[in-house]
Amino acid sequence: MLECFATRLLLEVTLLTRVILCRHGETDWHVARRLSIPEAALNERGRVQAHALAERLREEGVSAIYSSPLKRAHETAEIMAKNMGLMPQVIEALKDWDYGVWKGLPDQEMKEKEPELFRLWHESPNLVSFSKGEGLADVRRRSLAAMEKILNLNQGNTVAIVAHDSICRVIICSILGLDDSHHWLLSQDIASVSIFVREGSRVFVEVLNDTCHLRNSND
Repeated sequence: MLECFATRLLLEVTLLTRVILCRHGETDWHVARRLSIPEAALNERGRVQAHALAERLREEGVSAIYSSPLKRAHETAEIMAKNMGLMPQVIEALKDWDYGVWKGLPDQEMKEKEPELFRLWHESPNLVSFSKGEGLADVRRRSLAAMEKILNLNQGNTVAIVAHDSICRVIICSILGLDDSHHWLLSQDIASVSIFVREGSRVFVEVLNDTCHLRNSND
């Protein structure tokens, strides 16, 4: 009896949970270098990228797909899920950083309207809180809470998450033991893939910002 219990306990401790973190496909707002609004949809290239993501993950044994509720991420997740016979599960906490009154503005206009905030956003993003929006600490708090929920629900499985640049960055910074002042030191390209594995209390990074699957879709 004790032997069975010990064996079961060992298996539980050594379960490997893989998380494939994906950034959504391209929208016209990215092309115009504007902060996306919640309604921003994938453009034609973005849809091609979503199909490339689906193909990239086809052999990964994904058992569940989670998505931000924002249109560009959810569309990407839907395309991916359809190719795997799954349905994306929406998690509100995976939505993009809320830029408040800055939503929809182009870079140049942001710089002209609030030059000091624009500078701080690029140099010390951890110190920025947007009017009628949120700060990076808020983004990290909700993102990590969502991650913990997903990990607990999917122990021993492989799951995919489709989210946003800011969400991917704060999650990866946390995994690497970096605080939010390192936010811009990580690249998270459009339709990129990052993979990490949790074994017990330890987390390992397998892949970071992989875009090899887009070689024939970004032309």
